[in-house]
Amino acid sequence: MIAKEASATRTWTTEDLKRNGWSTYNDANSPATQGFYHNKYIPGSQGKGTIISEANFSPGFQREKVGSKEAVPEMNRWSDIVWLLWAQEAGDKVGNLRFIFRDKVRNEVTREIIKHVHGLQDKPDTLDLPWPGHRYDMRTDDGKALLASPQGIGVAYLIKDHSNMVGRKVPYAHVLSVNNRPPSLSGSEGEDSSESDDDSDSSSDSNSSSSGSGSSSSGASAGSSVYNWDYYIVWELRDTANA
Repeated sequence: MIAKEASATRTWTTEDLKRNGWSTYNDANSPATQGFYHNKYIPGSQGKGTIISEANFSPGFQREKVGSKEAVPEMNRWSDIVWLLWAQEAGDKVGNLRFIFRDKVRNEVTREIIKHVHGLQDKPDTLDLPWPGHRYDMRTDDGKALLASPQGIGVAYLIKDHSNMVGRKVPYAHVLSVNNRPPSLSGSEGEDSSESDDDSDSSSDSNSSSSGSGSSSSGASAGSSVYNWDYYIVWELRDTANA
């Protein structure tokens, strides 16, 4: 099966992804983009298909990080690439998509938005939200802020661009937080992350960036970060009729 992604300029296929999306741009002499998209796809049954987003770095982010001015592939948005692979894995269950799980959010912009909507801005991480976490309706200001975050905007574009396949959906955000250090080490440094993931689609989904089609870092910090608490966002997609 060759999954297709309709865009304003052309129709992408998984063959384009293999040829231009991951390794080279246009020809074999172009430098590798170093972009990668690490996600899990679980088609499931009874309308409970799940995408787990683990670590994603767009070509634009990777090139910007090292100061490269090389052009990035036209197809580089998280929402485009994840949809193609979801459609390929799900087959006739493509419309079963119900959950998009943003695992261990490292993007500093998103983390600050999460802290802000919980009244913890400019404070240490102390947010304890086990499953099912705190649920946010997109009709609220806090819900809209989460949807506009780097770990939300790609979800919005994915369901908007493919409503003909997944139906008309309304996203709800479940925000969770887990202390990643044992109580005996609560005063110690948390898990170290060498990068902040950039899987946001923020600039490339609006078709604007310095390279014309690439994705920027969307405010993500490229330096080493230490976290005592892991943040997660589970996007639950509901039919508009049942929202």
